[in-house]
Amino acid sequence: MSRCLILLMYHSVVEAEDDRTRYRRSLARFREDLDWLQSEGYETIRFADLDSGRGLPEKPVIITFDDASKSWRTLVLDELLRRGMRAEFFLVTGWCNTPNHVSSQDVRELASAGMGIQSHTVTHVMATFTDRAWLGIEMGASARDIESLSGRRPIALSFPGGYVNKSCREIGQQLGYRFFCTSRPGRARLPLRTTFLPRIEVRGDGPALKEALRPINLAARRVRYFALHLAGFRGHRALARVKRWIARPNRRNKRKPVGP
Repeated sequence: MSRCLILLMYHSVVEAEDDRTRYRRSLARFREDLDWLQSEGYETIRFADLDSGRGLPEKPVIITFDDASKSWRTLVLDELLRRGMRAEFFLVTGWCNTPNHVSSQDVRELASAGMGIQSHTVTHVMATFTDRAWLGIEMGASARDIESLSGRRPIALSFPGGYVNKSCREIGQQLGYRFFCTSRPGRARLPLRTTFLPRIEVRGDGPALKEALRPINLAARRVRYFALHLAGFRGHRALARVKRWIARPNRRNKRKPVGP
């Protein structure tokens, strides 16, 4: 019987319960999440563990954070270390050293504490709606920045908005990325048969982690996810068609030359 790998997706943590939103999990809820994982026998691993070929624990989980919240250093790190847990932080490198985001020193301290620093691009670009050449620049620059900050080249990439396709993976693999995280809800089966990995979003305004992981709730999330992404994909295609139409030479104003 195959085992499953759970990847959890957070964004930031806030101290006050009243400040929580979709992308802000309260500190109290986050503590409950970590304690529940431990009580259920889950053990945190990193992407490097998947890449090494070493044996994995019976119930592996990868805790991930997207973007660049300052709370990674001020709140999250201490809670993880207190429980002997690890996590992967997908960094938007262009947001580093800007207000309310992590600093270069924060990133170095996260890496020194045994946390993984992975790529979330430079500018939070939507990959599937970006020119291939520019996407390659984003992925490459992000990898170099992270290697400079953490001392290790990233091997995993989280695509903003969850928009990803095989073309994105091809570009990433050429740059040394091994794992590609989406926002598609679900569990990954072990041994891995694909480098596209689903993740379960832990919403700040959502239920307890135990409830979020229930199969019926995951199934409902998948339906919603595919419906929203299909609508978004069609919307982006329609917008692209409009832009192409606007960019075309206006043939209506072209007049035929008047003959003699």
